[in-house]
Amino acid sequence: MTIKQFGIDSFNNLKGGLRLALLLPVSRPHFSFSQPQLLTMLLLALSLDIAADWLNAAPPTEFNYYGISYLLSIYLANLASLYTISLIHRQTHLFYQLLILEYASYPIVFLVSLFILEPLVETVDLTFTAIIVILLLCWSLAILYRIINLLLNSKGWLIITSLIFYLTFNFSAYLFLPEQPLWYGDMSAADTAYLKAINTEDTYYRQTPLLQDALHFVPESNPDEVEYYFLGFAPDATQDVFLKESQTVQDLIDQYLSTGDRSLLLTNHVDTYLNHPLANTHNLNTALNDFSRKMGGEDILLLFLTAHGSKIYELSVNFANMQFNDLPASKLANMLDNSGIGWRIIVVSACYAGGFIDQLKNPRSLIVTAAARDKQSSGCTDESEATWFTDAYFKQALIQTGSFIKAFELASQSIKLREKQAGIEFSNPQIFIGDQIRAKLESNPVDGIIPKTGNKYETPHNL
Repeated sequence: MTIKQFGIDSFNNLKGGLRLALLLPVSRPHFSFSQPQLLTMLLLALSLDIAADWLNAAPPTEFNYYGISYLLSIYLANLASLYTISLIHRQTHLFYQLLILEYASYPIVFLVSLFILEPLVETVDLTFTAIIVILLLCWSLAILYRIINLLLNSKGWLIITSLIFYLTFNFSAYLFLPEQPLWYGDMSAADTAYLKAINTEDTYYRQTPLLQDALHFVPESNPDEVEYYFLGFAPDATQDVFLKESQTVQDLIDQYLSTGDRSLLLTNHVDTYLNHPLANTHNLNTALNDFSRKMGGEDILLLFLTAHGSKIYELSVNFANMQFNDLPASKLANMLDNSGIGWRIIVVSACYAGGFIDQLKNPRSLIVTAAARDKQSSGCTDESEATWFTDAYFKQALIQTGSFIKAFELASQSIKLREKQAGIEFSNPQIFIGDQIRAKLESNPVDGIIPKTGNKYETPHNL
């Protein structure tokens, strides 16, 4: 085959795919079926998806290796669904032709989604968004119906069965696989229009009374017993998951470690900023110092931090158009040391969180991180109630074991299995156990405080 003929065949396939997608008359002679054409159409679709990820990431961008696994998983799910359709119709020899026609029609679907539907989705209400998504699904099914009818020439009920299977199988892949873009963009550029509309001056001056009121209700320690104090820090407003998982952890700790009023959550989110203090370094430092004054020397602080992490071991701190400083591990260590809080359980749920350990460790600290210093954590999507590690550690393993140390062992096993099943590199969660806090926790077990059964979080799975 000459290069000229290859180009003609590719052009004919794309032209036929365009007619398929626009629901115009088309027949099999419009297409050229060969292995080079299969590879060409597949690579074109893949290139479009890669380019879209790159365009959607605001510079400066950072490559995300987990995005490769996610993208390949989506394509494998599509290949499996089309092969199953060829099995349903008992024409597996036409499988590669199904692929050529689908990927030949993909460019127009991609362009409509990228340049027409996505901008509309970002600017309209949820009802119209749902209508747009439904129309796109119907359009995709109509294209597949034409492909099956063109190639397989089967009975109507077989085609309907195929469409239902295709929709269910591919929708499940998008629903259950954690979305991972190939590139992360600059988080500071990710604010949406409604966040930018927040009144910065009013929000800034509201902080002092909000934080004072919140700290006013944190009681002083009872010297007759060891008590836990909980402080949550969710400073990244770019994704809802950080707020949701911090609230989940606070609820669990309040309920099962009896922290009650000895609990405070600092968050950056459009739903909470009017009534709750923001999560910035100033408020965090103020809260730590206030907790230190009220805690007894025997009490334990549980500090939970969740955000995007960086390779230089900083947590992203941002909200709307307010200029906040990120939180590096060294600054957090200084805050804790200067506060005078002795007994600490610190959990950092972020990518590269293992880099915090060297700065924070001391004999009276237990430090748990969702990932190693050179690894990314998993499950960071707006659809999630919690990232994978937080779910495994707090909602599952801690409830089962009643031990912050034993819970890590089970959670790490769970994460390793879950990431392996998803085709994701092991995030390798880390733990540091100071000699003195090990003895402290052993002499003050939480087994009697955290029930192992009969609670709303139930028994862990994948452990």
